[in-house]
Amino acid sequence: MNKILFIILMFFAINGFGQKLNDRHISIVLDSIRQVNNIEGLQVVIVSKDSILYQESFGRKKGGHQAIDNTSIFCVSSITKSFTSLGIMKLVERGKINLQDKVKDIAREISFENPWEETHPLKVVHLLEHTTGWSDVLFSQYAADRNKLSILEQANDFPGSRVCKYPPGQFFSYQNTGPTVAEYLIEKISGTAYEEFIQNEILDPLKMHDSSFNPASVFHKDKLAIEDNAPYRLIVDVPSGGMFTTMLLS
Repeated sequence: MNKILFIILMFFAINGFGQKLNDRHISIVLDSIRQVNNIEGLQVVIVSKDSILYQESFGRKKGGHQAIDNTSIFCVSSITKSFTSLGIMKLVERGKINLQDKVKDIAREISFENPWEETHPLKVVHLLEHTTGWSDVLFSQYAADRNKLSILEQANDFPGSRVCKYPPGQFFSYQNTGPTVAEYLIEKISGTAYEEFIQNEILDPLKMHDSSFNPASVFHKDKLAIEDNAPYRLIVDVPSGGMFTTMLLS
């Protein structure tokens, strides 16, 4: 990853002081990076406000020979967290929840340990800002199949990852545990399943019709950037990394 980043930075630095970047130069460099690092397929899109500056696809589907194009659907992993936060903010706009609400007050059924709860209570905003003080997902959690658990069971699973190591709000520490609790709050407060809520309230209004939390759906199956014999498997919970989408912008 450091090697890739170095090459990209050098490319933009050199061109920034010399000639103006063009699509062909960018494509040549990106595809060479893909090949050197044995990346089967990828999409790249660069946007500024409401304009597309660059958009290109490279390589082939994982485990197959079909070419990746602008309609191919990838798992966007942790970008999903932004949509989970937007879901909470939708409820904030409607006055259903406040970012300063204490998690214990609105969801006592969520178990966590916070030695500083009296002076530094865990709040909704901390779930979104990665300032809970909790640890990241445990290694054993990455390997666990939690699909059969209810949302509340998922939120309360692996209690060791929900122990505050410092007062909430004090430090930023990236982790995948907070979004699962945020998912539970969305379902509890809205009365709607998380996936359905995000689809109806965010994806559909934005006309993100090729975005989904269900990669096996008939509508999206043929567009996945992976062949049927090499299925996707999420390594974290859906609200932390379960969205599938394409870079196609209309």
